[in-house]
Amino acid sequence: MAKPELELALLCEEANLVPEDLLIYLSGSDNKIRPVELMFIESGISRENWKDILAIAESAGAISEHADVGKPPDERVLLTNPENLKKLINNTRLILDSIPDLKRLYRQDIQYRVAATIPERLIKLQDFFYAFENTSLGLRRMVAEAEKSLTIMVPFIDAEGLNEVSDTIKGALDRGVLVSILTRGLAKGERNVEALLDIFGEPHFPTSNFFLYETVFEDGYPISHAKVVSCDGGKEVYVGSANLTAASMDRTIEIGVFLQGSQAEHIDKFLQLVLSHSPQRWP
Repeated sequence: MAKPELELALLCEEANLVPEDLLIYLSGSDNKIRPVELMFIESGISRENWKDILAIAESAGAISEHADVGKPPDERVLLTNPENLKKLINNTRLILDSIPDLKRLYRQDIQYRVAATIPERLIKLQDFFYAFENTSLGLRRMVAEAEKSLTIMVPFIDAEGLNEVSDTIKGALDRGVLVSILTRGLAKGERNVEALLDIFGEPHFPTSNFFLYETVFEDGYPISHAKVVSCDGGKEVYVGSANLTAASMDRTIEIGVFLQGSQAEHIDKFLQLVLSHSPQRWP
């Protein structure tokens, strides 16, 4: 059952009523009111609404029925509890003021699934896979569904971790998907670049639709610790803690989300801006 202040806020919102006006009407004279008088004052409140308002106020302890059982319900005297009535109206106002923001929130098209890496030895935690998507499997699914573009930004890569998604990335390249990877450590001999070369082949990367960027400032300082993957301009993004490393794909606890909707599109725009300020290392 909804709380009285929520019920009253929804009633006020639907019937365009002002809670502070109700405080005046329900305060009555000497903390006493008669329903029959309320229903005939020039308040613009219908008889049915008044019945609902009085029922809500009674459930909140803001009014109570006086022992006047010999009269019809509308003519009986009701006693007002000023403290409870004021609390009801104040809480109703707070909820009523928040309704526009709540409507905007629930009208958004945001959809998400939680992603997680849970090591095999943590058997009890693996029970959460009934609600979570496995990080590695989810990344492969998202890459396999990419139709136009794939942007991957991770600070750390190793061959074993990259191998978890390399076949699906190669499949995307074969389909003509533009693949951009933003990462650190692309100087010759560093782990990230060696892993990329190991997977995609020596001595060169694919040239037609494969792009490699280094996320650094002009002075060479790495600027990104984010782990983000976006496909098709933000149709879906992964945001989380997992790198493309063996540990992140299998051995350590990682958590993130696969996100769709307008927020995913904003993340992709942010990602593309980072890309535009990162030095291109290939081709």
